[in-house]
Amino acid sequence: MKPENESNTKSKLRQLSFRVTTLLLAMAEALLIVPYSKAQEKPEFRIPKGATELPRLLLPRDRYPDWFKVHSKNASETMHGICQPTEPAAKTVSELSCRIVQVRFIPPKKKSGLERLTEFDMTHPRVTKELQANPERYEQLWNNTWKKNATQHAKETCEASSKATYERKIRDPGIGPKRKQYLQDLLAACLNKDAPQVLNLTQEIERRTCTVSVSNFMLGFKKLSPDRWLNTKAGEDAVTVYELISSDGGRTLKLIKRTVPLGEKKENLGDETVWTDEEPEDYELPCDFISENVWPVWP
Repeated sequence: MKPENESNTKSKLRQLSFRVTTLLLAMAEALLIVPYSKAQEKPEFRIPKGATELPRLLLPRDRYPDWFKVHSKNASETMHGICQPTEPAAKTVSELSCRIVQVRFIPPKKKSGLERLTEFDMTHPRVTKELQANPERYEQLWNNTWKKNATQHAKETCEASSKATYERKIRDPGIGPKRKQYLQDLLAACLNKDAPQVLNLTQEIERRTCTVSVSNFMLGFKKLSPDRWLNTKAGEDAVTVYELISSDGGRTLKLIKRTVPLGEKKENLGDETVWTDEEPEDYELPCDFISENVWPVWP
């Protein structure tokens, strides 16, 4: 009798399990099936009775880029933007006000500051007038101007206050080995009154220094289509155009800056810069040191 009882028990358990499974499937089917007419209906937005104002987030809005981060092809330049409608309470968004923060890594200049200063001095009216009368004197005037600027540069570099600053930085335990070596060499050249060496050292450090530039500005965009927004600003010599474009349903953004010279033919579009939000490449700084040029980001 015992084997028969075990067989009956197993049979009852299988029947119970089957019934429970059938019931669960029926419940799931009832929850998932929605009448076609209801599934196709769009929800209607209604302001509750007695309400005169709703929070802005509850209002139905057009689609627009509220923020973006795009960068240049080699990732040396990045544009961050936070945008909001110029009319926050409007249901239809046609204009945006965007605060832009621009971050750029600028490689070392090909010419040193002393070279650029000498070139500027050579454009002085007195010098240009003399060169018009005696063009063969260009090299002589250049050398004289260079020597004058170099002497003044060495004098300012080796002032007592400057040497005290070099000594203080050399003693700083947080200074890097390259910067420390440069300051030690510069201090030694100043103490030895070796002006040519001071000049060589300062020009060499310029050739090894990049600049990180951070600036901020506002851009107003007008809507051309749900995926295209345009900013146009006319200057004296050119028209600057910023175009913000989204694609793939808003998953990809692109910011294009075009400079159109005034007085030129329409087909001459001038310079064009493109920033995208595609995956950037690693950017390798072509320098050993970095200086900053940061403009405050006002609230």
